[in-house]
Parts: sequence; C-alpha cells; structure tokens
Amino acid sequence: MLLLSKSALGCQPMHQVNYKTDGGFFDIRLNGVLVMAGDSYSGVVKLDQGLLDGENTITVTYDAKGAQDVAYFAVHEGCEDEFPNEQSLASVEIHGDGEQELVFNSQSPVEAFFPGAVISDGKGLLDAVKELQAAVQRRDVETVFAFHEPLLTKMAESGAPMERINAHVTKMLTEGEITLMQNLTLTPVLDGLAWEVLAPSSQPPVVIHLEQDGGQYEWTSGTRWVFVDNAWYVIEP
Repeated sequence: MLLLSKSALGCQPMHQVNYKTDGGFFDIRLNGVLVMAGDSYSGVVKLDQGLLDGENTITVTYDAKGAQDVAYFAVHEGCEDEFPNEQSLASVEIHGDGEQELVFNSQSPVEAFFPGAVISDGKGLLDAVKELQAAVQRRDVETVFAFHEPLLTKMAESGAPMERINAHVTKMLTEGEITLMQNLTLTPVLDGLAWEVLAPSSQPPVVIHLEQDGGQYEWTSGTRWVFVDNAWYVIEP
C-alpha cells in the first residue's frame, strides 16, 4: 500500500496546543523546549520549534493559584493556513496544581528545527547573551539585528512583512523602556541543538516596553539560541 503524507498532498503539516483555564499560571514545553509561559485564560499556541520525527512529548505544568475549574490542554494537527482537525491527538485535564504529559507522533525531522544549526556544548553562549544585552542597552539597532540575522532571513523567505517588522523593532529599540534580566539560566534542549536562556521567572534576557497612542507594546529577545556558522544567533524572542 502506498501511504501519502499530508505534505505530499500539498499540505504543510502544523501542530498546535489549544488551552482553556480558570486562571492560574502554566508553562508548556515541547520535548523540553519552552513553548509558552503565561496566565491567559484561553488560546492557541503553535508548535513550530522542537518537533521531532516520531514521538513527541508536551509537558504542561500548572499552578492553579486558587482557580476552581479544571484546566484543559489539547494537541491538534492540521495544515498551515487551514483550521486544524477538531479531534485532538492528545488531551489532558488538570485539577488544581500539577504536571501532565501529552504524547503524540509527528513527521518532522529534527534537522528541520533550524537550517544550519549544529549541536553545541554552549561554549561562548553567555558571552553572546551579554553582548546582545549590551547592544540593546546602547540602542545599537544594527548589532541587535545582526544577532537575529538567520531568523530574519527565514522569516523573509516565508513571506513575512519584513519592512513593517523591522520598523516596529527599530522603534522599540530606540524609544522603548529597556529591562535586562540577570541571574540567567542556560539550558540545552533537543540534545544541545538549541539552548534556552531564561531568568528565574521564565522571562527572556531582554524585555522592552513602549506606550504610544494609548497602546502598550512589548518586544523581547534572547530566549532561544542556535549555533550556526560558528556563531550564536537568536531564533526565539
């Protein structure tokens, strides 16, 4: 029997986690890679980094903080730019505080995690993080963009509106209120193919806020890094 994958039929597979809570705080990790940490009541988070070919594990840690109702998390698959399948691949309900896993299968080779990324022992990463923070502190837009070069290239190739994105980030860097996190923890994920850098509160190394025209904006950087062409680059804000 000939089995055709969705990609062979013109579908670019995608996976996402749908969640609904009654409050509290949670974090979602895909094969150890932090996908989201927050306290929103409901939403969807896309699993676009960290998928492995074969079995994958979502780990959800939930702190109810007094919430009375159950927290619900489910993994769905589908095609890019289409609604996902209604039937979930895996789901879990968490009553009160707790940690649960959702296991599902995917056809996503780890080599596709980020083009050119190689496994690293983390040498030089902390220096790179400090250089990024220093560039942000002096509002050096060119250097900050250089740390994101492979990510920006990938975004451009996917058709992202780069002119608008670059203008927004430039404005945040030149006018925003800067917070540089300290006491950072460096953690390898995907067996060292990528590294996460987080403050104790799961915040990224760089956080910038800007209030303008009655709106509030935030830009972050430095959460996830890869080693490409003998240098460290940011691939996840």
